[in-house]
Amino acid sequence: MSLDLTVEKVGKVFAPAARAVDAVSFTVPAGDIAVLLGPSGCGKTTMLRMVAGLETPTEGTIICGARIFSRAGDEVFMPPQHRNLAMVFQSYAIWPHMSVAQNVEYPLKQRGLSRAERREKVEQALKLVGLEKLADRASSALSGGQMQRVALARSMAYSPDLLLLDEPMSNLDPELRGRLRTDLRQIIKQAGLTALYVTHDQEEAAALADRIGVMSAGKLLQFSPTEELFGRPLVPAVARFTGASNEMHAMVIDRSGAFATVRDEAGFQMRVTAVDDLKLRETAHILFRPENVRLSPVEGADGRGRVVERQYLGGQAVYGVEIGGARIEATDLGTTTRWKVGDEVGVKIDPNGAWAYRAEISA
Repeated sequence: MSLDLTVEKVGKVFAPAARAVDAVSFTVPAGDIAVLLGPSGCGKTTMLRMVAGLETPTEGTIICGARIFSRAGDEVFMPPQHRNLAMVFQSYAIWPHMSVAQNVEYPLKQRGLSRAERREKVEQALKLVGLEKLADRASSALSGGQMQRVALARSMAYSPDLLLLDEPMSNLDPELRGRLRTDLRQIIKQAGLTALYVTHDQEEAAALADRIGVMSAGKLLQFSPTEELFGRPLVPAVARFTGASNEMHAMVIDRSGAFATVRDEAGFQMRVTAVDDLKLRETAHILFRPENVRLSPVEGADGRGRVVERQYLGGQAVYGVEIGGARIEATDLGTTTRWKVGDEVGVKIDPNGAWAYRAEISA
């Protein structure tokens, strides 16, 4: 049975000047897949290792269901072997001298299950990951994707309360990774496990997660349901990390509900989502993704720009466009290009996909 995971103000200090995790709090409901997303060195793997019991938190509390894994103030710490969790690593950790079935069976032997119980659980786990026909194959004869499935089957065979995954697909080629991440979500959901997954890949996070937490410099910037995080990043750093590469500053000239109309110094005007409570005549920091920009013929367009750069990428084209006093990028899907450098174009930016923050607190 899956259990909730609760992390309350957890921190980890390796040295006085090396705070790896800083007062992180979040809750993963039972049966959900949560992803900690961020660049290398942001603290996400340290956070995962503290949940696993491989690192001892300096502060805060970690609870799974009704069991306290650790509570720094009371010096409570449950050893990893007593937490009934499973962990899947980047390196697979498959024993090459064993068959597929023997790899999956090994932790069941360590737990003292009978031969009949082991056989049943191994069959169930291999069927779940689609490897039931390879039970007797030597592990050394498997592909990278098959090895990762064996590691996953081995982790799920003994019905853990919590599944932890540390960038398990980072060693796979991009095509295989894209296929496996869809299967991985289905496998975890079918098993009914609560999972905490770590990655630096935002597409991987979006494909897998029910909830995503973005980390930077040891802090958790936002922890939200997946569509909410991508659709309404609460701070500029989250917007940037999830692909909002276009940035500009503009003055608020109108407010209407959740939206604001802004205008930059060169006169370019657009409607945006006001994430912060912006006032009239206040300077706003605007961020939006290239895919939320639509280019069109100039006639009848709300705004205008000029194409100054074009990159053809096969399935899409990326245009550099000057608008008002800023230069932005616009992504145009399709195998043909519609615009060339020097063209005057109409520019429309989706107000639901352009976010305005108070300029002086932008980070």
